[in-house]
Amino acid sequence: EEKDRLRNWQPPLRGNEIMEICGLPEGKTVGILKKEIEKAILNGIIPNEHDAAFEYLLKIKDKILLENKLYE
Repeated sequence: EEKDRLRNWQPPLRGNEIMEICGLPEGKTVGILKKEIEKAILNGIIPNEHDAAFEYLLKIKDKILLENKLYE
């Protein structure tokens, strides 16, 4: 039961919300941003709450977007 719960866990920000906030089309960069939010939650950097994830996204998005633009 615990394994199923962890396997089905989703961060509080979905991909479509990340796309809307960042003005991105569906793609790899959205997944990278989502993974960064997941890691922050799992590492205890931010709580597993929508507002905290939203604020964290705003904090990291410019750096991630710039890094991914350089490697496209």
